[in-house]
Parts: sequence; structure tokens; C-alpha cells
Amino acid sequence: MGFYNLKQYNKVVRLVYGKSFYKFQAEVINNEIGKEVLVVGPGNGGIISLLKEDRNYCLVEKSEVFSRQLKNLTQHKKEFQIINEDFFSWKPHQKFDLVVFPFFLDLFTRKEQQNIFHKTFKMLNDDGKVLIIDFEPPKSFLERIHIKLLYLLFRSLDGITGEEIICPKSLNTEVLDSIEGLKSPFFRIKAYRVQPPKP
Repeated sequence: MGFYNLKQYNKVVRLVYGKSFYKFQAEVINNEIGKEVLVVGPGNGGIISLLKEDRNYCLVEKSEVFSRQLKNLTQHKKEFQIINEDFFSWKPHQKFDLVVFPFFLDLFTRKEQQNIFHKTFKMLNDDGKVLIIDFEPPKSFLERIHIKLLYLLFRSLDGITGEEIICPKSLNTEVLDSIEGLKSPFFRIKAYRVQPPKP
């Protein structure tokens, strides 16, 4: 996602979603248990200043533009490690207590999401969890318009493969519970805690 004009992107996010967009993400992450935390696709780093400092964070971001922003935001924060790589090709050298996908999975097809989970579950510590923060599948006309516009934008600028918001309950995961997030006439945001399916 190297296409972004960062200032314009940040401005649009604040205008459309407001400060609560990052606050909700950070609160959900902060309430989870675990010392080693992986965040995949952290974007512009709007949550960084809101995260607890008593953990180790590994942030994997494909975009060079966002990665530079993340490094600038964390240059004096030793608890953060920034990795500028594609998650699909990245090879982790450790395991994690918590893996977070903030508005990341919806960029991919159902098959690609299943591959992401397959890889992710292998990098979890015992009792490790996955946290998915994303839009809910649209129900109303305004929600469908909002999601359609988002997909048109990302597909035209970055060639994403995703075409729809997929509820984690329909994928090969065990959904433990969910947390209601932001709501507006145009979108609903929810966080899901998931773990590998029982054998």
C-alpha cells in the first residue's frame, strides 16, 4: 500500500471515523492478556500512543509509506519492532501470545483469509489468541454503500483481492466471543476473539 499520501489518508480517517476509531482498537488490545503481541497491518500507527507500554509489540506492515511512519512514531519506544514485509512471505522467529488483525482480513478473499489463519495459528504460544477488529458485514443500504466505496477505492489504488466483509464465524476458526465497537448509520465495527478450531 505504498500509494498513500499519508497526510491525506490520516485526514480522511479522522474525518470519516473520528478519534474513537483508534481508541476502540487500543482498548480492546490493552484488555487482552499476553506479553508478546503481533499486529498485522497496523497502517498509519494511530493506535501506537494508546497501547500499554509493558509489552513487546511486533508490527508487520507491507506499505513502505506506513512503515516509515511507524518507525518515526516508535523511534523512542524500545517495546516496538517494525517489520516492513508482506505477511504472506514473512517468516517469524518467535511465537506470540496475541495476534491482532486491525482492518486487515477484509482486504483478502475467503481462501486467502483461511491461509492467513493457518499460518497465524502456527505462531501462537500455548493459550495464544487471535483478535480480529473489523467492520461487520453490511446490513443496511448505507452500510452497503460505505463498504462498496471502500472496496472500489482500495481495489483501484492497490489492487486488493477482497470483495466482501466475511464474518470470522464462517471461517475455519473457533470464535470465543465478540466485543461491540463503534456504530454509525454507515458502519458497525466489532472485535472477535478466535482460536484454532478444536480437532
